[in-house]
Amino acid sequence: MDKALLQAIQSELNIKPYETESEIQHAVRLIYSACASWMRYFVLDEDEYGNAYPKTKKYLLNRAKETMPKLMDAFPECLDWFVSDKDASPYLEFIQALRERMLLSGELLSNGEDKVLLPKEGIIDIRGEDGWIRVLGFDSQHKKRKDIFTGVSRISFGNRKAKIELESPLDSEMFVDRILGARSWSLCKNTDRFEFFDPASKRPLYQSWIQPDKAKEKVNLGRIQIINGKYEYYMLKKVGQTWFNIQLPAFFQDRREHQRIMLGLRSRASNPMVAEFRVAGECILLQLYCRLPIIEETLLKTYCWPLNSFNDELHYVVPWQVWPKIRRICACLCIRLEEKML
Repeated sequence: MDKALLQAIQSELNIKPYETESEIQHAVRLIYSACASWMRYFVLDEDEYGNAYPKTKKYLLNRAKETMPKLMDAFPECLDWFVSDKDASPYLEFIQALRERMLLSGELLSNGEDKVLLPKEGIIDIRGEDGWIRVLGFDSQHKKRKDIFTGVSRISFGNRKAKIELESPLDSEMFVDRILGARSWSLCKNTDRFEFFDPASKRPLYQSWIQPDKAKEKVNLGRIQIINGKYEYYMLKKVGQTWFNIQLPAFFQDRREHQRIMLGLRSRASNPMVAEFRVAGECILLQLYCRLPIIEETLLKTYCWPLNSFNDELHYVVPWQVWPKIRRICACLCIRLEEKML
C-alpha cells in the first residue's frame, strides 16, 4: 500500500479514520470519495486548444477506467472492494454505480442529451449538526475552508443561509393513511390472485408475503407478479366481509415506494422494522435490514460510504455531522434505531 499517496489523499479530502477502522477500510473510503472528486474534474477537461466542451457519460466512464488501474496498483489490498463478480471488465460496475450516484445526488447534472455538467456553485442546508452545509459545484476554496468529503459529496461548516434539502416526503404511516383516503376504490371479487404482505412478520420484507387466507389485517398491501420479477401493487382494505382494492402507480416499484408502504404497515401493526447502529468516534456504523425507498437511499449514498463493498446497500459508514439527518430519515420511515456496542 502506498502510504505516502494515502496520506496525501487524506489531507486533500479531510477524511479521518474512525475508531476500530482498519487501514484497508480507511483506504477504500478515501479512494471512493477521491474517485467522486475526480469525476468532477473530468467534466472540466479541456481539448488541445484549452477549450472546455460538454462531456458524455461514456467520456466519464472511459476517463475513470484509465484512472482505476493506477489506483489499484498503489492499493492492491483494496481491489476486492471495488470489483464485482458481475463485472464484464474491471471496475466497470463500480464506475457506472459511482457516476449514477453522483447524478442522482445532484453532484453531476445531465442535460437530457447524454451530456454531463457540473451544477453551479451553491450550498445546501443538510439539516445535520448545526452549521454544516453541503457545497455543490466546482470550488477551489475547499482546502481553505477545510471541507470534509463525505461519500460522493462534501460538507463545510458555516452559518451561510442555504436552501434546505428535501428529505423524506412523508412519514410512512401517514403515507399509508393518505392512500387509504383515496376515493377510487374498486370491489375486489377475487383475492386469490394476490400475495398479501404480512405486517406481523419478523422476517425480512421480501420474505414476508403470504397467501390471502392467512391475512389478519383489514388494511394490506397486495401484489400480482406480471413478468421478470416485476409486480403490480395494490392497496387492499376489508369492510365487513368485502375486500376493496386500489392499484398503485407503476412507478412505485421503480422508486421502491412499496417499501415505504410496507414499513408503514409494520409500524401500524406495532412491529416496526429495526436498524442497528454503533458509535465509532467520528463516524456511526449503520446496519439496515431492508432496502430503502429510492429517495432515502439516494441521501444515504450521497453522504455516507458503503461499508463492505461499493455495492453494499445495507451497511453504511455515516459521518457524525450527518447523523441527525439519517436519524430523521429512519424515523420518518418508521424504522426503530437500536444502539449496539462497538
